[in-house]
Amino acid sequence: MGLLNLFKGKKKNNPQPEPEVTDPNKLSDPGQPTADTADLVSIIAIDDPFLITKEGAFVLMFEIPEIDMDIYGQTEDELCKRYQMTLGALPPDTRFQMTIFEEPFDPSDDIRYFSERSKAFQREIEYMDPLSVPYRQGQALAVSSIAMTARTAEMYDLIKPIRRRTVITLYYLPGAVNVARNIVMGQYAEADIAEIRKGKESAQENLEERISILQSAFSGAGLPLIQLTPQEALTAVWRTMHPFSSKDPYVSASDIAKNIDLGEEIYKKDPPAPEEWEDDLKPEQISSMLSPNYVIERKDILEIDGVLMKGYVVYDFRPNRPTFMYRLNSLSGSWLGTLFVEVMDPAVAADKLSQRETQLSAQEMVKARQGMLVDFGVRQEVSAVQESRMQLETAGQAPINIRFFVFRTALTKKELENRCRELESLFKTIGVAAFPADYTQKHLWRSYIPLGVMCTEQKRRNMNAPALSTFFWPQRKRYNEENGIYMGFDESTNLPLFLDPFGSSNNKTPTFLSVGRPGAGKSVWLKTMMTSAMISGGRVMAVDIEGEMEEYCEYYGGRYIEVGTPNGELINVMDIQLDTDDPLIGGTEQLVAFAEAVRGTAIQPGPEWNVLADAYKRALIDRDWLKENYDGSFTVLNREGWKSEDAPLLGDIVDILRRDQANPDALSMSQMLAQYVGNGVYASYFNRPTTFNIRDERLVIFGLKHVNTHSSSSQLRVYLWQILGLIWSEVLGRYMKDQDTANHVMLDEVWALLKAPGGVGAIENMARRFRKRKAGLWMATQEVREFLDSADAKKILSIVGNTFLMDQRPMEASLLQNLYSLPEGTENVLTHLGTGRGLMVLPDKILRVSVNVPGEWHSYQVRK
Repeated sequence: MGLLNLFKGKKKNNPQPEPEVTDPNKLSDPGQPTADTADLVSIIAIDDPFLITKEGAFVLMFEIPEIDMDIYGQTEDELCKRYQMTLGALPPDTRFQMTIFEEPFDPSDDIRYFSERSKAFQREIEYMDPLSVPYRQGQALAVSSIAMTARTAEMYDLIKPIRRRTVITLYYLPGAVNVARNIVMGQYAEADIAEIRKGKESAQENLEERISILQSAFSGAGLPLIQLTPQEALTAVWRTMHPFSSKDPYVSASDIAKNIDLGEEIYKKDPPAPEEWEDDLKPEQISSMLSPNYVIERKDILEIDGVLMKGYVVYDFRPNRPTFMYRLNSLSGSWLGTLFVEVMDPAVAADKLSQRETQLSAQEMVKARQGMLVDFGVRQEVSAVQESRMQLETAGQAPINIRFFVFRTALTKKELENRCRELESLFKTIGVAAFPADYTQKHLWRSYIPLGVMCTEQKRRNMNAPALSTFFWPQRKRYNEENGIYMGFDESTNLPLFLDPFGSSNNKTPTFLSVGRPGAGKSVWLKTMMTSAMISGGRVMAVDIEGEMEEYCEYYGGRYIEVGTPNGELINVMDIQLDTDDPLIGGTEQLVAFAEAVRGTAIQPGPEWNVLADAYKRALIDRDWLKENYDGSFTVLNREGWKSEDAPLLGDIVDILRRDQANPDALSMSQMLAQYVGNGVYASYFNRPTTFNIRDERLVIFGLKHVNTHSSSSQLRVYLWQILGLIWSEVLGRYMKDQDTANHVMLDEVWALLKAPGGVGAIENMARRFRKRKAGLWMATQEVREFLDSADAKKILSIVGNTFLMDQRPMEASLLQNLYSLPEGTENVLTHLGTGRGLMVLPDKILRVSVNVPGEWHSYQVRK
């Protein structure tokens, strides 16, 4: 199945536009540029760390970083409080420009990941027999990868995720440096630029203190500023001067996916690479790299390289009241904005307000004497002025002067009109007054460019910190680890989530636990993770207690091993762990753990432990794998020649125990294990060499539905322990053979394993030791209480590095909130998640995740 077939017949969301004169929504075919766009560029030189403008100003830029969002998406109120803290900490005479612009998330990398994995599987099976199992596996994984390529593209086209960047600009103009007289055809004399550069030292001195104040204020509110290099600052300028890079993408993600599938790249105009911004660039070179191809200005619309823009000057707000400007985020399509901020001296501002209050009161008195009606608008302004003055005089709260501009962009005139109406409606709703910048669109656009230059004259508007705190906010951070596997869609960013189970973080272990009520989607999540692991190149072993993975295993050409049935496969519980440093200790621990699983209680070091250890030692001596020396020590013989099929059997151990008739502990152990050897009821399942070799299998699932249905719970635990022992040996052996390929072990309904001491020990052993052997442990259970019933099981919870909390019953939700110290209100969230969604609790954050996969992954199929 090819990607083109998956997209066949689907409607294009964003086809690449071609200028058409007949389209009534397009303004015109632009043809040749109508003006010298190079003249629109103010930057004439790079002098690290500054950009230098033709006005002689030195410019620095900082960016508010993307921040982690909590499970509620970091509410606007909380973000506004951060800004209020920041603005309240700024001293008088602080001034800066704050610009917000958009970058659509490029879907190429996410799409390319699945597309390239599909091609890798197709290459893998190219010369294989179509009837062979490896061919079926590769074909199924190729189809699943292609299906996920299509699903990823469809999600991008549906949601159109946007990254909003907030850039703060500081600028300093040492003095009036007139270079205009030396401009010839847009070229600046080197002498003039050298003259401007003489002001660098004074610029550094002036800006150093301002930088310190600004960074301290933002850091104090948990928003540390990141200083941009000159190259990064130039990229920010390029983004604002090329609005097509901030608008709805020309090309749909589906088209990008199809081109990637064909090995072709769709043309996307990206900013120059950082290495292209060389320090010795001449002004005309900088202009040519930054300037758009053409700019057409009309009465109320600015057209830049095919993008239509309309700007608004915001001039009035409700006095001393929040503007709820964060609601701009709810607008459909693109919007751009810039804010010029200047913090005033409270004493000076109070004096001006007092003068204004006196002026307004005098006007009212004159009108009253003339018998004119009361002007309630003036009364409201007097009241607002009095309130502001009292706050300044009593609290010393510094007022803030602002100038604010907003742009809307679109590809067609009709769409721009719709978006502008939406913006105007929003302004009216939140009590904001604004007017379109008719005939001055170009000046307004140049004021928007983050260079600290305001080309459009606009009266200042006074605001206080609480009122201004709703203007801009940080962007949500995307969680996307290098070498990660697909985990679902992060609902805070609406982007695919890739997590590396073996990342370098010291506080992360490659252990995952999913907890959810019946029907929440735990089994679907587990099968999704199995497919993700295989698509990433890993191998999977799973335990299927309920028999829900048989069809999944069949589809992916895996090995389904039914254990505990008359005709099922057999496992020798005494199989040697091939990488054990001390085989005597390792084998003894394995034998003791099996005895614990049979009896259902722990065997502590002591008489019982000793007789089992002695029996195992003698079994190895009988196999000529171990030699006892005269001094009581032991020598391992021919370690390289050990084979799993030659390992001691349980019957060998029981025979040795029986011979020690004088020892009551040996006799007791032999009687307890008798049902698994000789003529015992379970001898045909447990006292046999292992009947299969899965060392090179990509997918192995151990089925226990027969045991779970027809046997006692104690027998189920013994079989589970038997399987876990084999899995552990396989992980060790596979790692010795291939240390680059990851192995993933999936345990569904893990509650059954926790009921036996041997099971808890086996899981804890895997959880602790898997990391160093590039193996991941994935578990799913209905109730976390199963881990809390014993001290040993609690240890596993402390080792789990990542927990996926799915829909819960109210009692379990309350327990989980306390257990994981989750934020207040999480309990209610956990009971309303719905199927297939959950909270991914990582060591340092909590994400809302949706398990979103196409039907081709076969995560939803269950054989009845």
